[in-house]
Amino acid sequence: MSVALVTGPGGFLGRYVCRELASRGIEFVALTRADGVIEGASRTISLSRGPGKEQLGTIFEEVRPRAIYHLAGTSRMDDLEGLYRANVFYAGAILEAALASDARPAVLLVGSAAEYGQPVHRDMSVRETDPCNPLSAYGIS
Repeated sequence: MSVALVTGPGGFLGRYVCRELASRGIEFVALTRADGVIEGASRTISLSRGPGKEQLGTIFEEVRPRAIYHLAGTSRMDDLEGLYRANVFYAGAILEAALASDARPAVLLVGSAAEYGQPVHRDMSVRETDPCNPLSAYGIS
């Protein structure tokens, strides 16, 4: 049976993705920085703050996920370094660990409309084909 791995399982998007995976009978492991159990997860793993490639690699080899849903991140941080650590470096560590893993999982990285900045369409919609023109440190990260 294949296993999915979900980062940010208790966050804005993560709770809905976890609920959907569970409703489809897909086994998933939750990676979180918070203590507690994520409903529907076969296992919850608490991570150190800012996990690196090595820690993630160990987890990937143990769990052997077929898919990784990287939904963790933050829109608010007191300092720019913390924002980049949460939104950029964590994603980079996941990609590096996934590439080095024998399991070779598919990785889904999600973004935000903040990456695009001010909408360029009259209906104020944002499309993935729009040029990126972020207006904030969050949008840049």
